[in-house]
Amino acid sequence: MGYAFRKAILLDNRESILPDLLEGASLDNVRSSILKRCWDEGDVVVRETLMEAARYLGIAAGNLITMLAPHTIVLGGGVCDALGEELLEVIQKNAKAHTFPHRSFEDTSIELAQLGDDAVALGAFEFARDRFQSESQED
Repeated sequence: MGYAFRKAILLDNRESILPDLLEGASLDNVRSSILKRCWDEGDVVVRETLMEAARYLGIAAGNLITMLAPHTIVLGGGVCDALGEELLEVIQKNAKAHTFPHRSFEDTSIELAQLGDDAVALGAFEFARDRFQSESQED
């Protein structure tokens, strides 16, 4: 997204509060809390860039559904934690439009992660527990 912000702000000379909030930091490493603040203050450059990213994420999700038919796609990370509710509808709409056959979209839910920073630790614990249980049942 850094390139998209640079292009809009520097090359296209569009107004954004993002550079002011970065206090000299690079556009390549923008924190999600800053993006959330820009979104809440109505920054058009940030809103358009994030909506475009959500559109592409939806296209990718649609391709994933077409190829693998998962029951659930869970979206997480800083931007999803900060702005997931705002972007989820765009992601779902584009996923549905890029799923073939379209009815396979109905078998998949696209959700926001609920575990936050604990997701990796809980996933590792669950994996180890399942593995331990399956090995003890084999004995």
